[in-house]
Amino acid sequence: MAILLAFTDTKAGRDALKLGVTMARSLHTTIDAVTVAVRHPSVTVPPDANYDKLVMKQSGKWLKKAVAGIPVDVRTHVRLAKSPTAGLLAAIEEFSPSFLVIAGGRHGATGKVSLGSVGQTLLSSSPVPVALAPRGYRKRTNVRDITEVTVGADKRPGNADLLKLAIAMAKEAAAPLRLLSLVAVDKRGKDTDLVKEARSHIDAVYSTAVAELGNKYPIERSIVKGSSVEKATSSVKWDLGGIALLGSSSLASPKHAFMGNVANHILRELPVPLVVVPKDGDIDVIISE
Repeated sequence: MAILLAFTDTKAGRDALKLGVTMARSLHTTIDAVTVAVRHPSVTVPPDANYDKLVMKQSGKWLKKAVAGIPVDVRTHVRLAKSPTAGLLAAIEEFSPSFLVIAGGRHGATGKVSLGSVGQTLLSSSPVPVALAPRGYRKRTNVRDITEVTVGADKRPGNADLLKLAIAMAKEAAAPLRLLSLVAVDKRGKDTDLVKEARSHIDAVYSTAVAELGNKYPIERSIVKGSSVEKATSSVKWDLGGIALLGSSSLASPKHAFMGNVANHILRELPVPLVVVPKDGDIDVIISE
């Protein structure tokens, strides 16, 4: 489960670095840390090769300083590209990682996950799972390892392997697995057919998880109701050392991620890192790497 880390010399970049290190420690893997130096084209002035070299050299210095002394095996790379997205997609093709770790948006609420413009583009184009760091995650100095893996009990087409990845991550990290279903109910809070359906599905998912991990493995089933998906998410008791996995919308292209309306509502209230898993991705390859 190799990790590709997108690093920038910013607070958000250090949030991503913290998440990358936490994941690498827990999943017993390595990090390829990449800084993308962006070439800004001009219609009047041709590219200056010396300037490009200077920018790449300085970016490399910042990157090496940032990763100095971290407790995992990390290799550093600087790539020149026309945009951060183009550079990172090329790096995915070059390094074939299991995960791409990026920072969230700069303007999100502190402690919550948000999406910036680069993150939005990558989520719709990355062929590998994208892990998003909450804003300010670098400050969670007491978090060293993944302490819980929460996965959405998802039965949408294309997300059949979501549980498989969550099980593999929990097992490798020796972390409890939580199967979570968020249900929006009417104002009276009464059970609806949707809640009953969620219970039936989560029981089936639980049986699959037990078959893979064994009867003694800590697996929790949790159905949380609220007047909206946001309310349900905010009422969940989150372990701040945990990580959450969500599948992609049915609108996603094969082997690409896409966050639909429900996932975006969840994201705004999520205080733990989020891994968005591509639709119909090569999960078996990711697990075996």
